[in-house]
Amino acid sequence: MNETHLGEGLSILELLDALKRKIHLDILRHESTVQELARLLRSKYNAARIINTLPWEILSYIFTFVQSDSDVFPPLLRLHVCSHWRHVALSTPALWSHLFLPKPPHQEAYGKRFLARRWRLQVLYTVYLNVDNGVFDYHTRSVRLSPFFQQLKTEHSKRLKEFIWDLLVDMDSPSLEYLSLDLSPWNFVSTDSQQSLPAIFGGSLPALKRLSLSDVITWPSHRFDCLTHLWLHRLDVGSFLREILEPWPSVELPASPGCTALTFPRLQHIEINDFEANQDIWTPHHLLQLMSFPKTCIVQLTSDGIFRDSSIPTLRYGSGDPVLPTTAVFRAVVNRTTDLVVVQENAIHIRSPGALIMTISLSRRLLLNTTRLVVCTPEVVDLWGSITVIAPKVEEVVFTNTSGSEVKSGFNWVIIVEAIKGGAFVGSLARVYLPPMAPITRLKAAERALAKEFESKGENVIEA
Repeated sequence: MNETHLGEGLSILELLDALKRKIHLDILRHESTVQELARLLRSKYNAARIINTLPWEILSYIFTFVQSDSDVFPPLLRLHVCSHWRHVALSTPALWSHLFLPKPPHQEAYGKRFLARRWRLQVLYTVYLNVDNGVFDYHTRSVRLSPFFQQLKTEHSKRLKEFIWDLLVDMDSPSLEYLSLDLSPWNFVSTDSQQSLPAIFGGSLPALKRLSLSDVITWPSHRFDCLTHLWLHRLDVGSFLREILEPWPSVELPASPGCTALTFPRLQHIEINDFEANQDIWTPHHLLQLMSFPKTCIVQLTSDGIFRDSSIPTLRYGSGDPVLPTTAVFRAVVNRTTDLVVVQENAIHIRSPGALIMTISLSRRLLLNTTRLVVCTPEVVDLWGSITVIAPKVEEVVFTNTSGSEVKSGFNWVIIVEAIKGGAFVGSLARVYLPPMAPITRLKAAERALAKEFESKGENVIEA
């Protein structure tokens, strides 16, 4: 009996041990299931976050702040970013589209990482270069390229879309769309040396659309048939014109309208900023005469003293007729020292810190065909004595304040109403829009009555 009970006891212990092991395995299995459910829940949560719904272009723009070159040395690595951003960075090739190269010795490893991320994609990327990427000799003005840039030049130039600075030489770049060269004096010790274009123009640039030149005298021999935007900054117009006309030694400056040296069939916008015209007899207007581009192209001139010494000459593009806009807008500005002239199709916009009546008078050559004159000024300008002389074909004159809306003024325009009604004005002037008159304006009793009668109509329009 005792042995039988002992055997039965051992059997129960074995069963309990087996049950214990089974419960332990079930606990481990449930813990694994819970962990898997938690992982799936986290992944679903991350996938549902707003940042994952953004387009790749926006994510790429955000990520540029992560991998920017702003005093981050050595380059910011993936491990410095949170796990979520690390996942986004690894799964989004578009984030590696802008290469910001730091100073040596990290530029090669940093650049190769970006190139590796984009290697299999047939997508153009942007490379920003600067003088720190090579060893620059300020006396000979030559650059000894680093090994990585030599590799970039020989292996990856066809993928280049934007280029800043003049380090890569004699480079064929069939995909290059934007080129910016800045030969500013503060970039060099010797400011007396000739500032010529680098040898990058020895290569092929068939797709170039945007070209920006600063402190550059020479002009490349290329025909930029695809060029849509041209910026010329801090330009010595006389030296630049001589360089352009070098193939035509028989042409004397200023060039005749029949000589067109530069052709831009697709140009949409040209800016000439901070040019030096006072030291020479030639101005950007003579430069425009050497260019041929569509009439719809926007021309912008910005510099000090455009209207300071003499009247602005008539603008002429290539061999076409002079630009005589039908609409002219003059705007008085404060806290600025530069004059601005913008010509767009049949309209010209002029902004000047000088006396507005003088600016309009100096622009009379451009106003020969103007039929609508808009004056944006805090106060009404007395143009009536010479309006038909400055703009002989003007039909409508509009006064607004600098923001474009009506402005109350202390100018007594009642005398203008009487003059127009009395037939004092000659020519084609038909309408004058005036701002509301300020209550403090000094008027005689008869003038006050006429002003109230005129303003009661609801619109300050004087019909000739």
